[in-house]
Amino acid sequence: MRVLIIDDDHSMRVTTAASLEHCDTHMVSSAREAIACLATMQFDVVVCDLVMPEMTGAELYAALPSDSPLRDRFLFMTGGSLPVAIESFLALTSVKVLRKPFRVDDLREAVRTLATG
Repeated sequence: MRVLIIDDDHSMRVTTAASLEHCDTHMVSSAREAIACLATMQFDVVVCDLVMPEMTGAELYAALPSDSPLRDRFLFMTGGSLPVAIESFLALTSVKVLRKPFRVDDLREAVRTLATG
């Protein structure tokens, strides 16, 4: 299973990838890097931080084509309180959100569930 991990925090990217040792993980530090990566590589699941500088995870998700299969295989991670715009976005979508800190087993189960539909 190929998983794209997007987080502006280096240690969070590395920890998330290590938690998914059974997966082929690719890590990027921004939504803009993710867009370039998604244009050239295929992934089974995207694990994305919600709050990042320049472009949020919600904005990345919204930038995906409406018919992209990844819209059903997106998992958000976040810690702390969220801006109102992101809370509103989450209320309108069915994307799963893991609140940091989360259990490794919860991450693995969420990724497995998304990958298998």
